[in-house]
Amino acid sequence: MSLAPLLPIAGFAAASLAGEALAAVSSGLSFAAELVGQARGAESAGSDADRPTAGQQFEATVDQFIAQLRQRLSAVGMKLSGTVQIQSDGLFGVEVQGNPTDEASLERLFAADQSLRDQFNLLAEENERQSGASQHEFGLLIEGVAAEVIRR
Repeated sequence: MSLAPLLPIAGFAAASLAGEALAAVSSGLSFAAELVGQARGAESAGSDADRPTAGQQFEATVDQFIAQLRQRLSAVGMKLSGTVQIQSDGLFGVEVQGNPTDEASLERLFAADQSLRDQFNLLAEENERQSGASQHEFGLLIEGVAAEVIRR
């Protein structure tokens, strides 16, 4: 049997392999390192048990937001003294309920910091994707060091 019909296929495979090698070399990696990286990627793709769920990722993001909120309050000399509820107003803004001092402090902070409002609204959007609840139903209840997601 003649191997001549297989030459175009072999040529294509060799060109593809050469392209991968050239890409690896140009990115500063050896071809072997590139292959090892691909093999590790295939191995790690099989271990979904180690990956956090969407709910766990959302909780971690909420915790990061609360920590950032506390840090920004601290940076301007403010501290929450009681229970505070932060709700989405449904119009990409934030409503704050709590004792008058905490409420005024947080309203000033949110009014002055667009990125903080944006982050809160991204949390509301993610909550909507995960739970099906409307964005304006999303809120956070902060009490001492604890915080939890609330839905109206």
